[in-house]
Amino acid sequence: MRAVTERIRPILTQYDEGLTARHIAALLGLPADSIKRAMKSMPDVYIDRWTSHTEGGKYVPVYVKVEIPEDCPPP
Repeated sequence: MRAVTERIRPILTQYDEGLTARHIAALLGLPADSIKRAMKSMPDVYIDRWTSHTEGGKYVPVYVKVEIPEDCPPP
């Protein structure tokens, strides 16, 4: 799982507007389910907004990465 999260961070850093799990999966060549699972363990990634999916009108989360200050206490 750690290897997947280390591949996700640089991708999200490049896209300030954020990406859906499906977009990240396409860029990395991994299943979207793996990306969704990895996101849950990343404290520096959050859901910025929800967007309408092109197929079926479902809403999907758009993820963004933030820098966590070194002196920030854990939750």
